[in-house]
Amino acid sequence: MKVEFDSKLEDAPPAEQTAPETTAEVVPVGENLPALSEETGSQFEGEYTREDLGTKWLNLVPKSADEGTPGHFMLDRIHDLGSSIEVIVRKVKKFYLEDMNDEQNQEGNMPKTWFQIAFAEADGYRLDGVKGVDKCVPAAYLDIFVKLPEDHLAADFVVDGAGYASSKVKVKKGGYRNTVLILSRDLGGWLKGDLTNGVYTLASRLAKWKTYSWYEPTLRTAGKVSPEVKETILNGFNFFEPSEADVD
Repeated sequence: MKVEFDSKLEDAPPAEQTAPETTAEVVPVGENLPALSEETGSQFEGEYTREDLGTKWLNLVPKSADEGTPGHFMLDRIHDLGSSIEVIVRKVKKFYLEDMNDEQNQEGNMPKTWFQIAFAEADGYRLDGVKGVDKCVPAAYLDIFVKLPEDHLAADFVVDGAGYASSKVKVKKGGYRNTVLILSRDLGGWLKGDLTNGVYTLASRLAKWKTYSWYEPTLRTAGKVSPEVKETILNGFNFFEPSEADVD
């Protein structure tokens, strides 16, 4: 068995919120981890970038994109992985996302997010789409390992001829139903209570409704995780291979 490592520190998860009794201050949670500084009270001091913290984001290129191939998955907006990839899901973090209209999207506004529905409701948002009331929708961050060729630059570790990159992807609306609901169903079945027991094919499909069409992610079973990959995931990949820059 061949195992190689090239790990990066994961991003710190947002602090958990507690439901308000009457009113609450809603703190939006964005996709990008804010830079840590001495003023944050964090145990990491100084200024850090996303590269320092090793956060890779997987994005599905939309139909309206000016760059990239619509319907393809892009890793860190650099690596085009095509329209179908194999992944291992490590964790699912559900939240609620502001459902913005076309005008808001075109203006480049960032949607509000909440980790509890009580906070969204405290800010005047509802899940059921009551007319005249702002709407929010369920969404989730998926922590995944993306399977790559052995020599791919984005691979964090290599096991028996295949590379794996630790990454995150955001899913919402149809993409949420096509992924999170499938995972929750499988968790009590063939996954035997552990998401990392399964390999899935993450693919894009062109969804259509009336005159509208868009790309959304889907999941389908691709098999069981090998014992070697499972062992690497469970034991962690927590050191860096030396490079020329490390030579004294």
